[in-house]
Amino acid sequence: MNHKRKVILTLSCLLSISFLLSACGKNYEKDSEQLLRLQANASEVESIKEEVVITEKAIVIETEETSAVTTTKATTVETTFETTVETTVETTVETTVETTAKPSEKPTTKPTTAETAKPTTPVDPSGHVAPSVNAVQSGTGVLVTWNQIDSADFNGYKVVASKSNPNPKYSEDGHFVFITDRTKTSVQIEPNKYEYGGGDIGGQFKPGETYYFSVTALYADHSVRVAGNAVQVTMPGTIEPTPEPVAYPVPSVSASYNGTTVVVSWSTISDARLDGYKVVMSSTNTNPAYPADGYEHWITDATVGSAAIEPTKLLSGTTYYFSVTALYDGHNIKIPGNAVAITIP
Repeated sequence: MNHKRKVILTLSCLLSISFLLSACGKNYEKDSEQLLRLQANASEVESIKEEVVITEKAIVIETEETSAVTTTKATTVETTFETTVETTVETTVETTVETTAKPSEKPTTKPTTAETAKPTTPVDPSGHVAPSVNAVQSGTGVLVTWNQIDSADFNGYKVVASKSNPNPKYSEDGHFVFITDRTKTSVQIEPNKYEYGGGDIGGQFKPGETYYFSVTALYADHSVRVAGNAVQVTMPGTIEPTPEPVAYPVPSVSASYNGTTVVVSWSTISDARLDGYKVVMSSTNTNPAYPADGYEHWITDATVGSAAIEPTKLLSGTTYYFSVTALYDGHNIKIPGNAVAITIP
C-alpha cells in the first residue's frame, strides 16, 4: 500500500515537472523572440543615431561653407563600423576652398587673383578699326584727336561734326576735312574761319555753340566707312547776338499823264540787297503788284527812278492804276509801293 502511494506520488511529481518544463520552454522561446526584437531595435536605434551624427556634421560643413561664400562640389562620407563607429567626411570645394570635415576646424580659403582686362581698340563688325576720338577746347577753338589706323586698306579720316546728332558720321552729316595721311591724327577747328560741308552746321562754326565731334575712317576705296565715338564740346567764345532784321525800303510812287503817255516815277533805293524795280499797271486792281499783275518794265539800275508807259497800251476813257515793286535778295523778297490812279481822257 505504501509502495503504491510512493509510485503515485512519483508519477504526480514527474507530470508536474513535465508541465513546468513545457511552460518554461514556451516562456523561454517567447523571451528569446523578445530579446531578438530588442536587439534589432537597439541596432536600428544605433544606426539612426549614426545617421543623425553624420547629418549634423554635413549640416555644420554646409553652414561653414555657405558663410565663406563657397560652392560645395561633392561630399563623400565613408563610414567604417567596428566596435566604435568612426566617420570621416572629406569635402572638396571647387576652385577656392579645401575642407576636411572636422567640427572644430573651419574651411581654409585660398584667394584667387583676377586678371585685369587690357583696353582694346574698338573694332567694327566689318572687322575694321573704329577711330577712338577725343575733343577738347584748345585756345580759341576745339582740338579733335584720334588714334592712328595702320590697316592695309585704309583710305583716310573724315572729321565730322553736328549740332543736333549725338553720333555724327560721314556722309550723313557732311564733313569738315578729309585727311589721307594716316599719321596725322589731330585737327584744330576754329570758329568763323572755315566752311563746313553739308550737315546742320550751317557754314562756319560759331563761338559759344555746342557741337558733337567725331571721325569716320574710310577703307577699301571708300566702300567701307567706320564711325568712331562722338564727343560733345562747346566752341570757346560767346554767342554772337543775332542782328535785328533791317526793313526793306518801300518805293514811293507817283505818276503823270502828258497827253500821250503816262510817266511813272519813284524814289530810288540805295540798298545792297536790291535787285531791281518792276513797273506794273492794272485797269482792275487798285493796288497792282508784281508778280500777280505782271509788269511793264524791269529795271535793274538802282539809280533809275522813272519809266514811260507806251500810248498804245492806254485806252481813252479808262482808269489805270500804276505802281512799282522793288525786288530784293535774289528776287525772294518783293516789296510793292503805293498805287497811283490816272484816267486817260
